Amino acid sequence: MKTILYFLALMLISTASFSQYYSTGQEPSSLEWKQINTHDFRIVFPVQYESKARYLATLFQDLKAKAGKDLKHTPKKFSIVLHTQSATSNGMVVWAPKRMELYATAPQDGDNQDWLNHLATHEYRHIIQMDILERGFTRILNTLFGQQATALVVGLYLPAWFMEGDAVCVETALSESGRGRQPEFEQELKAQLLEKGTYSYDKAVLGSYKDFIPNRYTLGYYLVGKSRQHYGDEFWRNTLRKVGAESMKVNCFSTGLKLGMMHKRNQVFAELKERQAIHANTEFDVENIDWDQVQELNTHKDGKLTLYADVMSELKWEWQVQDKKRIAAPSKWITKPKAIYTHYRFPHLSDEGDLLLSKSGLADAQSFVSIDAQGTEKTVFIPGFDYRTGYDYKNGKLLWSEYKADLRWQHADKALIVSYDTKTGKRKTYKQKQNCYAPVFSGDGKRILAVEMHPDGTCALVIIDENTNEMIQRIKANGNAFFMTPQWAKNDKSIIVMIQSNDEKCLVDIDLKSEKRRVLYRAGKTNISQPLVSDRYVFFTSSHTGTDNIFAYEWESGQVSQLTSSRFGARDPYFDADHNTLYYSDYSADGYEPHAVDIDHCLWKKQEGEAYTFPLAGQLSDQLGEKLQADTLNLAQWQVKPYNRLTHTFNFHSWAPVFISPDEENMDIGISASSQNLLNTLFTTVGYRKQEGYDKGQFYLNLSYQRFFPIFNSKLEYGKPSLAYFGQRKNLSTGEDESLPLDTEWKQVEWENSVTLPFNLSSGRHSVFLRPKFSYNIYQFRDYQTQILSSEFNPQFYNLNIANRTLTELEYQLYFSHSVKASKRDLQSPWAQYLQFAYRNSPSKESNAGELWSALGQFNFPGFAKHHGISLYAGYQNRSELNTIFGNSIKSPRGVSDLFGFDCAIVSADYRMPIAYPDWSMGGLAYFKRIKMGAFIDYGIEKGHFIHNESLINFDNRITSAGLEFTADMHVLRLPIPLNLGFRLGYENETNAVFGNLLLSYSFDL
Repeated sequence: MKTILYFLALMLISTASFSQYYSTGQEPSSLEWKQINTHDFRIVFPVQYESKARYLATLFQDLKAKAGKDLKHTPKKFSIVLHTQSATSNGMVVWAPKRMELYATAPQDGDNQDWLNHLATHEYRHIIQMDILERGFTRILNTLFGQQATALVVGLYLPAWFMEGDAVCVETALSESGRGRQPEFEQELKAQLLEKGTYSYDKAVLGSYKDFIPNRYTLGYYLVGKSRQHYGDEFWRNTLRKVGAESMKVNCFSTGLKLGMMHKRNQVFAELKERQAIHANTEFDVENIDWDQVQELNTHKDGKLTLYADVMSELKWEWQVQDKKRIAAPSKWITKPKAIYTHYRFPHLSDEGDLLLSKSGLADAQSFVSIDAQGTEKTVFIPGFDYRTGYDYKNGKLLWSEYKADLRWQHADKALIVSYDTKTGKRKTYKQKQNCYAPVFSGDGKRILAVEMHPDGTCALVIIDENTNEMIQRIKANGNAFFMTPQWAKNDKSIIVMIQSNDEKCLVDIDLKSEKRRVLYRAGKTNISQPLVSDRYVFFTSSHTGTDNIFAYEWESGQVSQLTSSRFGARDPYFDADHNTLYYSDYSADGYEPHAVDIDHCLWKKQEGEAYTFPLAGQLSDQLGEKLQADTLNLAQWQVKPYNRLTHTFNFHSWAPVFISPDEENMDIGISASSQNLLNTLFTTVGYRKQEGYDKGQFYLNLSYQRFFPIFNSKLEYGKPSLAYFGQRKNLSTGEDESLPLDTEWKQVEWENSVTLPFNLSSGRHSVFLRPKFSYNIYQFRDYQTQILSSEFNPQFYNLNIANRTLTELEYQLYFSHSVKASKRDLQSPWAQYLQFAYRNSPSKESNAGELWSALGQFNFPGFAKHHGISLYAGYQNRSELNTIFGNSIKSPRGVSDLFGFDCAIVSADYRMPIAYPDWSMGGLAYFKRIKMGAFIDYGIEKGHFIHNESLINFDNRITSAGLEFTADMHVLRLPIPLNLGFRLGYENETNAVFGNLLLSYSFDL
């Protein structure tokens, strides 16, 4: 019961938000930082990014006036940290400490909007969402607990779909682009509703291992967007204010939604009836829906469920009408029907005529596969983590861009060009100084063309010698132009590339000799991507029709034509000139499928008229009434100063009248304060706790300094413990030993220090970590004060003095881990090894506590069926007879409390497998996603001796235990934290007993 309460408390306090005390990592220690510090925000950035930082400052100034207009809220001052050395494209807002982190490298698969505009708008909206909550009861919590209180309220009450969906609404409304205007963004939910129907709210929000679930961005965009469309700006303004003011009420968010819908919901359904009547008896007529019945069925006590059901019903009907208007075009499926959601993308033809594809899905980690004429599928190679831009193929070689972690610095990862020779089986990495994306081979395969990104935010096209890896040519982008997914053209004498600039995209031809640029096609606000060049055409993906389809630009005439008419989305064009065949990936509710069509049988519909406009996106823009417009003519107004690390060493953000130690699974009364600086280089916790055994409590200080390559940790604890006990003391008058009731108090100082070298050796699909660690710990016990608890004994007749002593402990540890990437359904990495070696001793001559050394390893293997796993564990330790303080370093057989003895060893085997994916809800109490079963057997040995009645007793125990484990992956109270809950039932031979254990663990799913 104590364990359950501990986990529930820990979950509520430390996990239910966007990760308080969350560290994204560090930049290289040599990096120099500057700042722009204003009344409203502070931007911290590397020196070479000053020009872009000035632009961002102007952008945030404009966002201040526009991004919170609908909520009538302007946030308090906050800090922004720019990560410009990373190959990652991302952003986040965390609230303990309060900050925004932006990964400035633009992605190759982005839309028309400038990356910084998109990123800043989205993340600024998160700042507003959280800041508006700091009112009423939440403000009181802020006073008592600091910034972590807001993070807790967000995690408990605001679903992730709201946080992300609302931000997508604003990024869409303040621009001519945004994800709300991208067909690829909506296609997953659209396909699900039309082909599989509406899932339960719990399944849609908490996920599934059985079916693919559209992400929280897409779901949230429609839930928030539709509610703003029907109920106005005040709907979410009032809800957020209610949550902030009444955060002591567990249903404040749901109540806010119900109140917002109460007076207008009937009108919403009346309008749906009118809209349906317009389509009645027309060619676009769809199933006649009884909206009164739908309204009744959609009504729930929980406002979230009502809103979800209403929006899904409306979307399904709208998309059914849209589906009726589609004119189908002929094409042929290539792969066999799938039982599990799986993507087959980026088709190419191999030299042997087989179809090459990138395969991934619920049951499969990404891999390159080939499919022959008979439909037989074969795995060609498993790459690392790529950047979703596909791959190229030439002369038996695959080519792609892959993520590569830095040896130490999390924000200095790289995008590397990688090739794989399918004939020799060799993998090759083309290392460049800068990050390179979207590589493609030249016609003869001797050169590689790619997009190069620079830390100052600029980009270039680079041509690299495939054999020597030397740079041949670099073509820089003009101004703020951004190169995307280039292709060779005209016998490798020119380059076709997408250029994004000023929230528009165009197709550009660049002559390699003169580097002159010629615009072939201006897409305007329509999103275009993935150009592919042939002798007569440039194929590309376009959102012109409101659904992604393959289009073609004809070199000779300049005419642009639509070739496909996909139901949900067609992407990834590939043209086989020898057979005049167009290949592409077509989306359905079961994932992308490769299609093929004779180029002459394509739709060939001339592109005419205006591009499709997305009604919801347009209405959201009309509600805000303004577009983002940064004042780029006045960038010099911002004062740039050096950012002094020393003066910003500490940043105390949260405090609490409670002590929580996740490592020790301990909660206690006390007070604590936490600091984490903006650059994530120093983490500090200081406070007091009412520690058990300490009458006056214990003071503690934890420090973790991570600026340099080694990580330095130090923990200092001080207190006055006391102990009541019976102790043997010699009566000075009689010379006899007597047992006395004693109480002893002393001063105790525990100072634990460690240095860790965190090597990240990961490459490709292999995650590899090596961590040598050295610990130096000092334990000091002094100023003992002992008194006799009974008046029957005269203290003058006994020596109650206890000598001061100091214990020094040294520990040397080496940890190694290796694992390969796994699919979502895999219970463990199918191939993994975890090794640990440790040696601990106490070299102090005054208090020698002996020594202990240990070695252990765990080895994972695939099971006998897909997603099954075998895990073997072995451990050995030896402790000296003087050992009095060192606990076990290896685990014990299950069902046994601990191993004793000077020599201990254990071997164990586990077999784990999934047995069901129920997606079953118990109302709002629990949601079960996966049921798992495991079988185990442990064999332990403990050898040693002890003295009993002045006799030496040797023991050599052999312990065996075996049993079964049944667990469920689940969620409770609709919180986003995945729980693993179950029980273990087994038998152990030491006492010939059957034992049972409750199994409970959790993880973050942010």
